[in-house]
Amino acid sequence: MVGSAEELARVRRVVEEVRGRIGRFHPGGLGEQNTKATLIEPILEVLAWDIRDPEQVHREFKPTPRDSPVDYALAVGGTPRLFVEAKRLGGTLQDRRWVAQVLGYATVAGVKWCVLTDGDEYRLYSAAAALDAEAKLFQTFRLTTGDPQELAKLLWMISRSSLEENRLDHLWSRHFVEREVRSVLGNLLAQGDRRLLRLLRQELPDHSPSQLAAATRRLRLASPETHDEPPASLAGETARPAGEGRVRRRRDAAPAAAATPARPTVRRSAVAPRRRVAHPERPATRTDIDCSLTDLLQAGVLTAPLRLFHNGYQGRDFEATLNADGSITFAGTRFKSPSAAGSAARQVVMRRPMQTNGWAFWWVVLPDGREVTLEQVRQEYTTRGR
Repeated sequence: MVGSAEELARVRRVVEEVRGRIGRFHPGGLGEQNTKATLIEPILEVLAWDIRDPEQVHREFKPTPRDSPVDYALAVGGTPRLFVEAKRLGGTLQDRRWVAQVLGYATVAGVKWCVLTDGDEYRLYSAAAALDAEAKLFQTFRLTTGDPQELAKLLWMISRSSLEENRLDHLWSRHFVEREVRSVLGNLLAQGDRRLLRLLRQELPDHSPSQLAAATRRLRLASPETHDEPPASLAGETARPAGEGRVRRRRDAAPAAAATPARPTVRRSAVAPRRRVAHPERPATRTDIDCSLTDLLQAGVLTAPLRLFHNGYQGRDFEATLNADGSITFAGTRFKSPSAAGSAARQVVMRRPMQTNGWAFWWVVLPDGREVTLEQVRQEYTTRGR
């Protein structure tokens, strides 16, 4: 469970002290050794790690004799449980070399958790998760921003008692399941899935199918983009005792997909800001999901061969080609649907099959110069009528 009020108060006071020290030194003003001594070790101490006991805090730990040392290995019962790799204040923590190095060491040593920090920013990784390095990122925060009390709760996740109780494992498991559920719900909403629409009709019988379909489209367009990174703060989660806050279905409750503003499961391209296509309400006779790429090609809305792209997914850019028969070629393989091609692209990064709404994943450049998703092309076509 989260620390007591007294424990969190002590952490908050140290956070405020460290904040003051950070303010005295501009980025780069402290070397790595001074960063560890003045910014990082006070935090470890207040989290109940005895930095003078090598059985708890092993400095310059080498997973194997040939490896470079990790700055700190935090151990429980003599077994390393979390690695802390320190960089000088203002160092670039997003450098994939540092991330890959510390995660690699953790894998070799069988350590589940890693922290990469410059004394101000903290990046917590689940090293044992079978994911791409960036997807292993569980939490990131800065001591110089945010409420000290909330920061104290976040820091308590790496306290000695938290690791002794395997609290991090529980939090990661809950976070990962919720992320996967969010992804599936986002896909159902983004695709106008018939199963979702049937469920909505059961729960909301007073509304027509066309009204429900139009509402899901509006929710989809109004939703913020989904990030594969963890949420900005888990402070509320860490403060909640295990077992509380679980969703319980009631017969009279709206389904989760309708009550929660679902979000598309793909990250929007990191190129210039997009202009959304306006879609007025209409009494649709056929929903968007009945329109295929072949329909768009035959109607002359799209012309093959056509370049498809998605920029900025986990730092990677992807390109594919829409063929005259409605198939999509990606990485030399033909796929029958945009979702299958999008899933293959994401699997390159995530190294596992990813349920993907390909209509929202793939972008095109229209003759008028607009960059839009295939979904927006389809909606514009079905809105104006065929």
